[in-house]
Amino acid sequence: MAQLGGVWLPLPHLLSLPLVWIDAWYHSGLAATLISMAAYVLATRYVYKTARDLADCRKAGVTAGAVFALCPAVLYLQSTPMTESLLLCCVAATVHHLTRWRATRSYRSLAATALAALAATLTRYETWALGLVVVAVVAWTAWRGSRSIRQPRGVEANVIFYATPAFAGIALWLIWNAVIFNDPLFFYSGEFAKPSLWVAQGEAATNDWWTALLTYAYAVLGNLGPLTLLLAVPGLAAHVLRRRDPAPLLVLALVPVFVWALRTGQRPLHVEEITGDLYNVRFGLIMILPVALLVGGLAAGTTWTRASRWARGWAVPGVVVAGCAAVAAATVAHGVDVRREAEAFQAGRTARGVLGAASWLRANYDGGTVLMHSFGNETVMFHSHLPTRSIVYEGSFRRWAAALADPRGAGIRWIHMRRSPGNTDRVWRVLHGTTALRDYTRAYIDTDRVVYRAKAGS
Repeated sequence: MAQLGGVWLPLPHLLSLPLVWIDAWYHSGLAATLISMAAYVLATRYVYKTARDLADCRKAGVTAGAVFALCPAVLYLQSTPMTESLLLCCVAATVHHLTRWRATRSYRSLAATALAALAATLTRYETWALGLVVVAVVAWTAWRGSRSIRQPRGVEANVIFYATPAFAGIALWLIWNAVIFNDPLFFYSGEFAKPSLWVAQGEAATNDWWTALLTYAYAVLGNLGPLTLLLAVPGLAAHVLRRRDPAPLLVLALVPVFVWALRTGQRPLHVEEITGDLYNVRFGLIMILPVALLVGGLAAGTTWTRASRWARGWAVPGVVVAGCAAVAAATVAHGVDVRREAEAFQAGRTARGVLGAASWLRANYDGGTVLMHSFGNETVMFHSHLPTRSIVYEGSFRRWAAALADPRGAGIRWIHMRRSPGNTDRVWRVLHGTTALRDYTRAYIDTDRVVYRAKAGS
């Protein structure tokens, strides 16, 4: 269980755990991609139901659902084992049930809101801020529904009823980090979570609010496309003028969170308009949720007095959906930013070198225990198809330190080292040039990596 780690939140891994036992599904990525696919379908359903309920109009739901489901970035990421689809599903569920609760004051809806928020906070860290925003909305709604300001029990009851389960995941994650890693904030300040591991010196958005804001805006534009964002502007105006429920706009509260993270150097995000490359552009995709709902609301009040009944009800939504489909097709033909980012990484020198070492191990590994530092070598571990049970790495309970101190005594048959200048791994730093390697022979070497194999009979 400790191998769940203390950096990446656990829900995506727990959901895919029953499926990764099938090696072919694990190595193809299908095990986790099935979670993404299911989450995509559920998220589309939640977007449809939220827009339909807000406008009391089915065509609003159909339009919003189509805007979401046809977004090229959403379509691409639901076909990958990334966490975006699950994140979108959990947030869409939170918004939907919160909207239902504000309309009905049903504790069942509030409980569903809390459970959806719980799932979200165990999927991605940005939802921790969203959970706090939902607390404020619950408190404000309950206060306005009270008979007077002097009767706050309704506010307290609703806030506690929501917050207790909604933040239970965060509390458990802090406890987990404290028990396993002796630091409740290991996920933030631990060895494998430091921003310096990801954010390079001289990052364009660091210490520059305007560049950080502009970077995130370009990321949103690259994910959603100009037409969808353009339609969202009158949709927002219509939403405000009709005094619709503000709950669907909660996700917009994450914009300052992302901008703050970029400005303070917590996480990197690159867009071609500013840095000339793409990195983590998926961070902008979550804005598809409020945008889809706003476009759906725009389609709700359309009528043509001289048209047939069908045209009067569905002409404008049909045009919107057809337009989104055309934009999706054109975008896919040109290239989706999140996919182009992955393709550029795979075509880079580092990735090609990693795949070379992985291919060699896959062809030559013939059994035995492998000593390998997983951090920074994940691609080698995965593409080599080494049996995970045979790898001793930094998450191997009570085996890692012993294997580094005496690999032969610990039964290690293979040793993988990363020797990239300025980016060596721990195995290289501990074992390179030591007598611990006297029982091993060098079996593979390239610019960045060395693989040793135990000598026959030693």
